[in-house]
Amino acid sequence: MDSSLQLEPIEKGFIAIGWDKIGDLTSVAASRDAIKAAVISAYSSKKPGAIPVDAGVLYRFAHEMKKGDFIVYPSKPNRMINLGAIDGDYRGMR
Repeated sequence: MDSSLQLEPIEKGFIAIGWDKIGDLTSVAASRDAIKAAVISAYSSKKPGAIPVDAGVLYRFAHEMKKGDFIVYPSKPNRMINLGAIDGDYRGMR
């Protein structure tokens, strides 16, 4: 991944995870089963045991993180550990 893309969240004050084939999670129903279906559809070669794990990560990112939660973001390009707090709701890609 381009190191400038890895620094963008720090510079612009947001967090993100990279599941490009799934896209904006606001277009997926807010249930673990719906997110599992999206993972299966987007990543058909995934092992069955990985699907609930990956779906759980996406579900928690979009629906369980809340204002005030603390985050830790390790940055590979500059080897920094960045700390922050959630100050808004999940917003999909723009």
